[in-house]
Amino acid sequence: MQKAPNPRKARFRAALALAEMTAADWAQEQGVTKAHLSQVLDGKRESLRLMEKIEAFSESHLAGAAA
Repeated sequence: MQKAPNPRKARFRAALALAEMTAADWAQEQGVTKAHLSQVLDGKRESLRLMEKIEAFSESHLAGAAA
């Protein structure tokens, strides 16, 4: 069975590529583990604070790329 697309995760991965970072790099900068980041992105764990950081990071990098 194929997974449903996750637009938030796709936007985050695109922003990481533009920033030339890995998810592990970003997670370390935020003081979380890559596993925790992955679980939040996949909806297996809730963290409003981390989701806000993910959204802000994605917006800042993708908005700059669109200009």
